[in-house]
Amino acid sequence: MVVAVCDEGRCVERLVDSAESVLGHLECDFELLAVDDGSSDNTRAILEDLASSRPWLKVIALGSRSGKGRALREGFERAQYGTLAFADADLEVPLSELPALLKRAGDRRIVVGVRADRRPRPVRRVLSAGYRMLVRVLLGIDASDVGCPLKVFPADLVRRSRPVTDGWVIDAELLAAAMDLGYEIEEVPVSWAARLNGVSRVRPVRAAVGSVAGLLRIALRRRKERSVD
Repeated sequence: MVVAVCDEGRCVERLVDSAESVLGHLECDFELLAVDDGSSDNTRAILEDLASSRPWLKVIALGSRSGKGRALREGFERAQYGTLAFADADLEVPLSELPALLKRAGDRRIVVGVRADRRPRPVRRVLSAGYRMLVRVLLGIDASDVGCPLKVFPADLVRRSRPVTDGWVIDAELLAAAMDLGYEIEEVPVSWAARLNGVSRVRPVRAAVGSVAGLLRIALRRRKERSVD
């Protein structure tokens, strides 16, 4: 499992404890790759201390803040097992939901969480609806919850598609790649809860502008690749 972390000192120990509790009960080998995306607080120090007694916890430090997509890609590249998963450090979607997604995992399938009964604030609701519409129009993806921060997929998907996104639209890029490569997309309802680190630090309007630009880049890249083929 790969998690991008940035200034998560308040909740990163809970994240590791939760991963140990959930992944430790799986009947398979596992690892947690925590990618520190240029934290300015004590996130990295806490992770490195925790990793000293947990061989399955690997801390990857980026030199400067590079974006969620870049951090996840760094983790994907260093993962050693055939099945990948990623989640958010604030555990808005609890890791206890992960086994349900893993049960549906397959060699040609990407399993996507869908946050059930989610009621975001009005501004976020409007922006989320607009984002889903753009994802559908630009990329042809008709998923219910593209941005849900819990997904499981074969590592082969990353190796074959080689994602390039640095920002928030890494989810959409992976889903688009899965469609292009003939993977099945399966949605699984998941619960959600209050963030461990409090209110989201993401600025909705700024994130929306960046997401639109990112989706356009993905759409143009796909069109160029198809024209070459």
